[in-house]
Amino acid sequence: MSSYSERPIADRYVLRRELGRGGMGIVWEAHDTALDRVVAIKQVLLPGHFTDAERDDAHARVRREARSAARVSHPTVITIHDVFDYENNPWVVMELVEGGSLQDLLAREGTLPPERVADIAESLLKAVRAANNAGVLHRDIKPGNIMMSSDGRVILTDFGIATIEGGPSITRTGALIGSPEYMPPERLEGGPAEHRGDLWSIGVTLYSAVEGSSPFHRDSITAAIAAVISAPLPPMSRAGWLEPVISGLLERDPDRRLTVERALELLERCRAGGGSSGPTGAMAAGGFGHVESPTPHPSLHAPSGGHPGGAGYYAQGPYPGAGGAGHMGGPPPVGHRSAGHPSGPVPRRRSSKGPLIALLSIAAAALLMVMGLGVIGVLVGGEEAGGDLSAEDTIAPRERDGGGEQDAPIEIEGTPPQYDDDDLQPYTSDWFSISYPGGWTVTNEAIDEPFATFVAPGMEHQITVEGWEETEFTGTGAEFLDQSRAGTDIDGEQTRDYEVLDTEDFDREDFSDGLAGLDVAYVEADLVNDTWNDPERRFWAYAAVEERGDHRMFYLVTVNVPRSEEGDFDNIPEDIIETFSPVR
Repeated sequence: MSSYSERPIADRYVLRRELGRGGMGIVWEAHDTALDRVVAIKQVLLPGHFTDAERDDAHARVRREARSAARVSHPTVITIHDVFDYENNPWVVMELVEGGSLQDLLAREGTLPPERVADIAESLLKAVRAANNAGVLHRDIKPGNIMMSSDGRVILTDFGIATIEGGPSITRTGALIGSPEYMPPERLEGGPAEHRGDLWSIGVTLYSAVEGSSPFHRDSITAAIAAVISAPLPPMSRAGWLEPVISGLLERDPDRRLTVERALELLERCRAGGGSSGPTGAMAAGGFGHVESPTPHPSLHAPSGGHPGGAGYYAQGPYPGAGGAGHMGGPPPVGHRSAGHPSGPVPRRRSSKGPLIALLSIAAAALLMVMGLGVIGVLVGGEEAGGDLSAEDTIAPRERDGGGEQDAPIEIEGTPPQYDDDDLQPYTSDWFSISYPGGWTVTNEAIDEPFATFVAPGMEHQITVEGWEETEFTGTGAEFLDQSRAGTDIDGEQTRDYEVLDTEDFDREDFSDGLAGLDVAYVEADLVNDTWNDPERRFWAYAAVEERGDHRMFYLVTVNVPRSEEGDFDNIPEDIIETFSPVR
């Protein structure tokens, strides 16, 4: 318990117990001494590497969240009581909701029956209608931002990126704010935010709840965006009579998308008639109602780094997915995990239990994904708007599909990066410190997680760092890199033509400072991954193994750039690894 619990906060609130914690803050149960009531307080903790501008943006976002939610009076919208600054951190006081998020529920149960999802749909549609009437757009509706109260209510939370009609915008030019796989296609194509976008997000959420996964979940931001814009909707096998409502909300043309009133009407007719309704707007308009040769169901595994700690790197069985949007590193890193592995004493994937915090939910667990802009938001009930689970939580295993039709890469504008070894910026988390090139963006601000990704303008150059406790694999760092092909040997993935160019197994005395005494190995390789705009890649990977008594910590530091530009970046791996240091 923090020392905050020993004294009043802002001369009014006494913190009683911690309800949830994520990379960007803590949610407390507290006593409001002025009104003698129990409340929830979100304490926002900003990463130390934030610039002054990012810190100002984050503070503005907290105040904006409070104002947005406070303008909407509806049982399905979280009630905000107060917002204040205390000791240079923003705090938000809200109603205490007993219960977890929809994402938590799906992680436990996998899927929900249509009848229950229909109740969720009705609540969300009415909440969006009330918000629209108040001039508020949520813009980030997804399972991680929906609380399932123990009293039966469905509560929409985290208005941190909402817009208020007539209010100032805090979105930077060129920034993409939200969770891509839940964002409407018109927003991803540069259109304005408006209430019909929230209806699309509800449709994706309902699909996720009834089918067990977002239809647009992919291994990277770019692949998810491409799927939202153009991929066919996977067929619904569990939605039953609810399918017309979901299909109508997932009409790509906003003018043909179901309105709130039409969706509520159709929902009632379908519920009463068991699905005997006429064609929805989406079906009649050639939308997602019936699609020939649909894209196979997307895989549910986490992207590189998206693993909780525990049993190891690989596991035999389904990948533990939490239904998040994927990691925040632009195009997919090549090190996605699966149940497949080479023969011999290979590392096993980490289970969902252990000392590391689960990194899923790119949601909560809930994720506010921002390219180039820091984000905040912790849900009452243990989730954050970013995808982190507490160490005590578990993630239900789900099957993943391996093959399937491949999404075409999409273009993301940006100035090609220039690497200057004299311009390295420090990054420090609770697990490690490292430096990264100036001008690159840190896309994971959760400093209490053993994972971070750094991307260059244009999203074609990436550095990834991840750590985990390894309890199954007993081999060396060099053996790990060899047997897993530095994490790229994945059944059904789109990485191929892996060719080792150079390897080295360092002596423990070869490094000073942070890597001194660690088992460190290195590999340089060429490979091909068609989900990048430039699929021919140059890939460097360092594995560092730290012995901590009976525990073994593995760290994997990778650099991934277009092969055609490898000469401009071949100094990055050595420069970066020399700055790496585990927190001991």
